[in-house]
Amino acid sequence: HTHTHTPQLFFFFFRFSDRMLLTVLLAAACALAQPPYGPGHEICGPVFQQEPRFHVMDETCNENDPNGPVFDPVHKMYHLFYQDHLAEGGFPGPVWGHAVSKDLTHWAHLPVAIWNDQAYDIRAIYTGSATIVDGKVVIVYPGLCEVGKGQCHTGTNLCLAFPDYSDPLLRNFTKPAYNPIQWNTQRDPSTAWQTTGGEYRLTTYTGTVFTNPSGDFKTWYRTEPIFPVGECPSFFPLPKITPGAVYNKSDHLPTHVHKLSTGGKDTMQVGDYVEGAKNSSGTWSQTSGVSFQQVIIDRGNFYASKDFYDPVNQRRINWGWATIPHGCQTLPRELTYHPGIQRIVHSPLEEQAQLRGKVLSQVQAMSVGAMQEFPLNDGWTPTAGNQSEVWAHFTLPKQDAVFGVEVAMGTPLAGAAAITSTYVYVKFSPAGNSSGSEYMNGTDLPGDDYSVVNVNYTDPHVCQKACLADAKCAAWTYVVRPPLHAACCLKNAVPSQNPNPTCTSGIKAPTPSPNVYSVTVGMAQMQNGKLVAGGATEDELLLLKGSDTEIDIRVFVDNAIVEAFFMGGRVAMTQVPQATNEWGMALRNTGNVAVEVHNVTVWQVNSIWVSPEEVLATHIRAEDKARM
Repeated sequence: HTHTHTPQLFFFFFRFSDRMLLTVLLAAACALAQPPYGPGHEICGPVFQQEPRFHVMDETCNENDPNGPVFDPVHKMYHLFYQDHLAEGGFPGPVWGHAVSKDLTHWAHLPVAIWNDQAYDIRAIYTGSATIVDGKVVIVYPGLCEVGKGQCHTGTNLCLAFPDYSDPLLRNFTKPAYNPIQWNTQRDPSTAWQTTGGEYRLTTYTGTVFTNPSGDFKTWYRTEPIFPVGECPSFFPLPKITPGAVYNKSDHLPTHVHKLSTGGKDTMQVGDYVEGAKNSSGTWSQTSGVSFQQVIIDRGNFYASKDFYDPVNQRRINWGWATIPHGCQTLPRELTYHPGIQRIVHSPLEEQAQLRGKVLSQVQAMSVGAMQEFPLNDGWTPTAGNQSEVWAHFTLPKQDAVFGVEVAMGTPLAGAAAITSTYVYVKFSPAGNSSGSEYMNGTDLPGDDYSVVNVNYTDPHVCQKACLADAKCAAWTYVVRPPLHAACCLKNAVPSQNPNPTCTSGIKAPTPSPNVYSVTVGMAQMQNGKLVAGGATEDELLLLKGSDTEIDIRVFVDNAIVEAFFMGGRVAMTQVPQATNEWGMALRNTGNVAVEVHNVTVWQVNSIWVSPEEVLATHIRAEDKARM
């Protein structure tokens, strides 16, 4: 059978705050040639071409959120589920796609894990989570029912699914007769956590906490909301400290992390959690001396992330939905906490190195002159860079400088004469940005205004200076809107961040200590060596005075997706490149002074895909096997 794929523009023009609209759009496209989907009928059309090869992705169906990542302690396997856009009975879906790995490096596609085959989940299986209960995997998912039929009032129920443990790959899931465990809730249940008394708790989109006082994972009660409202929430203990981070061990660190997705971006907030009495929500509050800010974790094409705890290497791992054409999962990222900058760090897994193929280029100790580039793809086979990793280390300049790595360089597949590329760059200043104040493009800080002035100037720095000059001002937002060109809003507190392309905002004293300063990093499309207007995504990279002597940029190119990591993951960023015929690569200096390069290496990256049988036969490293 044939199937019309969803047009690419669907992935860029939906409201991220409501993924249900995306489902409607995808369903409308799929309805053009809807086959009778169901077990054994899970192919949406021809295999996608020029798509990622070392990112988890369905081969023929559109997808979005990662779901329920988990390590099965019985069979020693890693499982990743995802929102797969097909469903039984002509309903819009999605359901849960499924991939499995033994080493977090090589993966196999498996059949759909959870179908929409019951009245309480007949429309779709939305984003949920996995929890290890009594040593085995249990799935909690939101089933979408038909409003007005039976007990379906809000359209969403919390449900359980259990894998068949006679199969080491966990390909078959069953639903208990007592489903749903909660009628008429909101979507996106988190992984459950346990209190010291053994009570299970989880949270959902509304920030409400559900409790299971008996510990049987069957009978649940609603308590009060304590978290901000947002999609795909997660709540987990503070991860381990970032390797190499220096801090005073007598300092009180945050106890937990709350993650949510809202406004098209994912944020993480660190704070203190007190579990309180049995059958209560507990309390969530700011850690003394630590920002309670909801920090955006990836300002690029990244949303709806889902994490899990890996007991083998005692680490927290997070996947995001890369909002590229057809959708795929980002690289898994290890989460650590850096006390010096008071931020969660998002780093590629150490296992990623196992996918490296041959070295394509290697450079030691060189200088790139002002407004110059240094090609890295001399002698490459054309297109060798379309599945690649580049890791570049730059010495901190002593003057203002703009430098980085260009990838996906070449003539576009569409045949235009221009040379295009994706530029991953650093705008460096030894003094840091704005005298130590944070400057955030595309960000709103809504609320807490004590002064709102309509202005005609076009430079947000003028608004920032007004805040710096006023002792009452803690933060500011410059928003482009009538009746004049914009408004300058001064704030007496620091509100939570919301992505907004019409706003530029800043925090008067955002850095955690005088030893921290910030510089701008970003990704942008270039054409004929010049930045494409409006094509940049930028963030603030926090650096430590004295101890940070270089900046490293690590970039992964995988056909339809580019992921960049600055300083080991202090900033992570995802973007869609423009596909080219050559997929070249270069070091680039767009500043006015030379920059020194300590070293650069480029590798080809191999595909992650193997068969289920090969997963079962995968050899596990001795050190990992000892920890299993």
